[in-house]
Amino acid sequence: MVGNRLAQFVRDIAEGLRSRQIPRLASHLNKTYRGPIGGDGLQAVGRGAGDADASAAEQLKHAMEGGQAGHGGAEQPDPGSRPVGSSVIPPAPLLSPRDVENALTNLAMSSADRLRAFGPGSGFSGVYHPGTGKMLAYPSGDTRTLDFPGEPANLVSRYGGHVDVEDKLLRAINRSRGESVGFSAVLREDGSLGCRWTSRSVNLENHDFDGPYVPEHLRPEIMRVMQEITARRVESDI
Repeated sequence: MVGNRLAQFVRDIAEGLRSRQIPRLASHLNKTYRGPIGGDGLQAVGRGAGDADASAAEQLKHAMEGGQAGHGGAEQPDPGSRPVGSSVIPPAPLLSPRDVENALTNLAMSSADRLRAFGPGSGFSGVYHPGTGKMLAYPSGDTRTLDFPGEPANLVSRYGGHVDVEDKLLRAINRSRGESVGFSAVLREDGSLGCRWTSRSVNLENHDFDGPYVPEHLRPEIMRVMQEITARRVESDI
């Protein structure tokens, strides 16, 4: 499906989502597309409640990125997915707007902009899932934004708050406990971030290593991801 046919296809999809006509959209998709969802998937979404439009839009995004549109097109795995055995991890759904507030994450855009709201000394409790490369961190402890003295949205406890961050990350990527690692990042005077590697609530549950510390071989990967999403220099404080 190329050129004008693709443009019309996208317009029809947008119209269906705006008008909440999910079954109509599914029927059209089933006739014109042979990717990883098909009409039945969107019809199932249409029978849901609440966030049906958002869910359908996210599934559609996965379909258009992950497969070839049109009859006879070969399906391709989503480049954002990583194989696990014979299966493929589906791409993460978008975090809710509430969950994105003050988040440093590669599940949503503009983490660098959100970080500008915080000053030196601000701390963040972070969780990283090595199998998917997904990360989520929230302000922790007594951290405050520069323009508001009250508690920032999504503030977690400095001690034990990693598990709250992990809960949201795992729901977003549809994974289970025992696979993640927890760490902390502190905003320095020069604007860089310093990482620390202790989390009893998350790391002690990981099946792949013993102890409360992130294994050394994972630390460069975590710092690289944090640097990519914040556009700041990131180093280890230990």
